[in-house]
Amino acid sequence: MTDKIFYFIIPQPEESLEKKMQEIFGQYLDTEDDKLIFFGNGKKSGDIFYTFWDSHKVEMIVKELKLLEIVFMYKDITVDVLMGAQDNQSEFVRTFTKEEAKMQLSIFLKKNQTKDNILDKIRIKGIESLTELEMEILENT
Repeated sequence: MTDKIFYFIIPQPEESLEKKMQEIFGQYLDTEDDKLIFFGNGKKSGDIFYTFWDSHKVEMIVKELKLLEIVFMYKDITVDVLMGAQDNQSEFVRTFTKEEAKMQLSIFLKKNQTKDNILDKIRIKGIESLTELEMEILENT
């Protein structure tokens, strides 16, 4: 499990590029990484997905996709997730209400959430914005 979460939008490529994309992902990812990708529409062919992949792997994949001139967007959303900014994003909420995705997100938050992040969230959004996990972290630190 990584300490980052990434958001990707990769529109379905032309058929000629699809095989090359599969090769790129296959080159940098292993079977464990397959458990750390969650598609926005719940289908593996989805345009939108979230990953907990290692930053180096993401950088290499992004570099290769750019070389192929594939139009895509990606963003490190780690801070947004830790601060609760994604809580109002319908695609994120829909994706992470599914049991397996919810479990991976919980593991990620338990590993990466800090007291400082939580105090910043309280300052910005108020104490009522805290989740049970964040309250637990505050109580235990």
